[in-house]
Amino acid sequence: MNFGTWNVRTLLDNTDSERPERRTALIARELGRFKIDIAALQETRRAGEGQLKEEKGGYTFFWKGLPEEERRRIHGVGFAIRNDLVKHLTEAPTGINERLSTLRINLAKNQQATIICAYAPTLDADEDIKEKFYCQLDTILSEIPKEDKIILLGDFNARVGRDSDLWPGIIGKDGVGNSNSNGILLLTKCGEHNLVITNTLFRQKNKLKTSWKHPRSKHWHLLDYVITRARDRRDVLLTRAMTGTDDCWTDHRLIRSTMAIKIVPKRRLQGRKTRRKMNTQALQEPSKRALLQTTLKDHLPTEHPENVEEHWNKLKTSIITACEESIGYLTKKHQDWFDDNDKEIQQLIDNKRKAFQTWQRDTNCAAKKKIYASAKAEVQRRTRELKNIWWTKKAEEIQHLADTHDAQGFFKATKIIYGPRNHGIQPLRSSDGTKILKDKTS
Repeated sequence: MNFGTWNVRTLLDNTDSERPERRTALIARELGRFKIDIAALQETRRAGEGQLKEEKGGYTFFWKGLPEEERRRIHGVGFAIRNDLVKHLTEAPTGINERLSTLRINLAKNQQATIICAYAPTLDADEDIKEKFYCQLDTILSEIPKEDKIILLGDFNARVGRDSDLWPGIIGKDGVGNSNSNGILLLTKCGEHNLVITNTLFRQKNKLKTSWKHPRSKHWHLLDYVITRARDRRDVLLTRAMTGTDDCWTDHRLIRSTMAIKIVPKRRLQGRKTRRKMNTQALQEPSKRALLQTTLKDHLPTEHPENVEEHWNKLKTSIITACEESIGYLTKKHQDWFDDNDKEIQQLIDNKRKAFQTWQRDTNCAAKKKIYASAKAEVQRRTRELKNIWWTKKAEEIQHLADTHDAQGFFKATKIIYGPRNHGIQPLRSSDGTKILKDKTS
């Protein structure tokens, strides 16, 4: 499996910013490009707790942030999980606060793993804030069953350095740079719980180890980590920074860790199959009506058995076959302005990525920086234009349904166009407030 950790700066859309809308769709496509199964996200900035499914992007986002009434939507953590894996989860992620969230998954050989998403305070934060964060992290780590694997992912705003002699078993011989006070806090916590920082275990170029560039010194540092139990270090095949990542309007690189573990599918009870419906809406088109009539004539039985049951079965089979060939079955129609313009938007993103990578190879070149800035602006301008065109067209279609008094069509049209919906995550509690169950929204 491929795990990732990424400080995305925000999952919020802001029409006044330089970022295009639908952050979740953009990030989902980038995660998919690098075949990430589960990603821990930091600085999500979304309020409260909830989830959002990107149909075409292929990921479901879960987040935990500050309460809705908080004016400054800072911090926030969450997970982006592949849609085909979400259905195998036995429970949804648990948001502890705006800096910590956990997820427990079932693995092969009757094993479990607890995944933690963390966003630590910055170097200049008050000491009591740092102490509070590490106390909360310590509580989480201490409560994890001893037999569970631990996968600690996050932006720790810490430099752990490369002194493997001073911190044996905690960092490997392939760290980068020097440690700082935040790094000492992280290293100490890893030592207390027998954890190893996997970023430091693999010999590779420095650009594949570092995740953030200081805006003033322009030096690259490693702040984002993938940490596991020391006993499970052999599970980790490779941890590295993805330098080919589109910047996605964030100053952090995506860190990917490939591990030799596998999620066990959740056992599902066999229920009744859902009855499929014919696409009768297609009969509004004259060509479809004519095709159905012709197909029915071809399939209707010419002989009429005396047995009523046999006669009915033949007639039913003929009608179903004719409908299948002419109008087909009704499929769940997902409509969304971003997904419907996916091909053009993807081309815009590809152009921006190429311009970004060209500039990164020569950051002192003003011309290359200008080309990159132009590509970024074009993504923002064109995506907003595509959104406006899409909504104008849908508004005209809905207005036509209203004018023709097609109440059913009007209701269906308004129901399916609102894109990915946010779902709140509320646990089931007993009368005394104890949490009983917290399952994912279907």
